[in-house]
Amino acid sequence: MTGHKGVLLRAANFAAVYAAMVAAAFVGGAFLIRRGIDGRLGTAIILFTLGAFIAGFAAALLHRRWSRGRPATARFALAFLLLAILTVAFDVLLFFVQYASYYAQWWPGFPWVLFTATFTGLGVAFYYGTLALPLLLPLGVPLLFAASWYLARLPTPLIPAQAGIQPQTPSPRRGLPPSRE
Repeated sequence: MTGHKGVLLRAANFAAVYAAMVAAAFVGGAFLIRRGIDGRLGTAIILFTLGAFIAGFAAALLHRRWSRGRPATARFALAFLLLAILTVAFDVLLFFVQYASYYAQWWPGFPWVLFTATFTGLGVAFYYGTLALPLLLPLGVPLLFAASWYLARLPTPLIPAQAGIQPQTPSPRRGLPPSRE
């Protein structure tokens, strides 16, 4: 499959595998730290998996775009940073949406809703950093290295100059009738 459909399919496949890896790391961390999974942790697993899927999809597309013509080490570093930052960002965003959907019933009118939403977001970021991230870190870091290594090894399209294609410059007489010289 070539073209945009092949790129999107490859990104979706990578995102599905990456989401499964993050879910496995989260469940493994839950058994290492808490020794079990309850109903609230089940919701967190779903949010982590969905956030990792969105992050993996976005990271695969951005990595393909930004790693053109770069050496393997730069591609690996870019993949690592994209996966780490986007996974945390999308997970926090999904946790915020989940918290906000619950707490919105007690939020006041317009001027104060921005204040309340801001502090809900700060609380979610704090909870994520202190409660959720430690469940992911023991097993998630080696899996993050593995996913970054795989993403860095994927072929990236060449910049036209690297492929030996020279940009065509229009001739000054293009479109004009031939001269009679």
